[in-house]
Amino acid sequence: MIISMYYFGRECVMVVNKIKKLYGLVALTCCVSFSTAYADNLKNEVIALAKKNIQIAVANLGERTEFCEQQRKTRPIPVLSHKYLQSINAARHDVLIGLAYLSFRARDQCEGDLRMQWAYAVGYLKTAQEHYKLNSDNLKEIEVGLIYPSEKEMGLTVQFNKLPGNLKKYLIETMGARPFDLIKSINANKLSALQ
Repeated sequence: MIISMYYFGRECVMVVNKIKKLYGLVALTCCVSFSTAYADNLKNEVIALAKKNIQIAVANLGERTEFCEQQRKTRPIPVLSHKYLQSINAARHDVLIGLAYLSFRARDQCEGDLRMQWAYAVGYLKTAQEHYKLNSDNLKEIEVGLIYPSEKEMGLTVQFNKLPGNLKKYLIETMGARPFDLIKSINANKLSALQ
């Protein structure tokens, strides 16, 4: 065989090169087909994993929300000292702002780590969808509605930060960090007596 290949010289080398090209083309076609199939499969697996992470995050957040709600309902209502509030000339409006802010903050602190898990899962899916050029419009509503504070909550934060330091300190110490029922706290403390 070697002798005949040598004997045919250039013609044999040309045939071998054609075979190599043919096999190379077949191998390249197989690789491309495999790569395309692998890439499609990988894309599907990545998106499925991202969606599963969101399902897990939603389930965890749902359980935590129930726990926080139970804490809110069963917690004894802290009693505010009208005498102290009057001594520092606390306005009723300021106390209401403080209580509302602390109510939202307590809820956020109770659910915070799982809201972060949820935010990460949504970001993971969004990144995967952008990478694979898939539609991710429906994620905007999810992000705004569940992950980030509402405009009302952001406004309360700004207003709370403007309250006098002694009032903020008193309300934080009295109300604590556990979730509480805002409406019951307002009603039980008879804040209408304040001006």
